[in-house]
Amino acid sequence: MRKNITALALLSMALSILVNCKGDPEVFSPDNYYATDIKDTLLVNIVTYIGKKARLADYQTRHNPEHRQFYTQQSKDYKLVYYYITDDSTHYFYIMRPARSLRGNTRGVGGRFRMKKLLTLHDFEELFNTPVLDEQELQMIGKTLFREMLDSGNVDFYMGNKDFIEWPDERLRYDKTRNEWRYDVVD
Repeated sequence: MRKNITALALLSMALSILVNCKGDPEVFSPDNYYATDIKDTLLVNIVTYIGKKARLADYQTRHNPEHRQFYTQQSKDYKLVYYYITDDSTHYFYIMRPARSLRGNTRGVGGRFRMKKLLTLHDFEELFNTPVLDEQELQMIGKTLFREMLDSGNVDFYMGNKDFIEWPDERLRYDKTRNEWRYDVVD
């Protein structure tokens, strides 16, 4: 069954690339929106949400200025791969981030947010984390999941396909209040 789901997902990915003129990764380049210094600041702001928390920080204090250097340093290991701003001002992202696993040391993360003013994020939400894979696989899977986020606002079509999405799963969910993955979130 898993092989059928994977084959179907790969076929869907190939068709999406062939049918869509937007198959070109350049369309979703963060360079289309921001200069390097602004992209670097944006990445640090995203890492503040999705990265390892600074020592003594919790979900309420992680944005405090005393933790900024910690997230700035951490962001050097992250890569903003795909980015798109919709007509309703929703910012979608796909990032490769460090991870620890026997299968490798990188995973993909996709999500969305809005901005109150330049580079002040709000309504932040991680939608998925991929399994740990090599970067070439993460590029392909990330492109497919990114297109799905843009087309449908979610990645529900790929839920349950462990080759594409490690979580959320039947146990781990995203807490929008704390902006973190938790085992105690009820839908």
